[in-house]
Amino acid sequence: VIRYRDSILPLIAVGRFLDPTKPELAQNPSKVPAIVVQKRGRSFGLVVEEVVDIVSIESEVDDSIRDRAGILGNLLLGDEVVAVVD
Repeated sequence: VIRYRDSILPLIAVGRFLDPTKPELAQNPSKVPAIVVQKRGRSFGLVVEEVVDIVSIESEVDDSIRDRAGILGNLLLGDEVVAVVD
């Protein structure tokens, strides 16, 4: 967890799910790149190797393909279809 906007933000190391041999946090734990996600009024941070771009999206996730392992669904971002991984 880290302190974020006067509250506690739980962190999830995404790389550990994709590659279990990766360390949980970066070498410098005082600077950890994370993507903040809000779901059902709660916030959490997805720890990533690098933040490439910042975009705010308010969209519903189409969960019609939830039967695929590791995929929560899809959402539309402009003209792009984006897969949401679990």
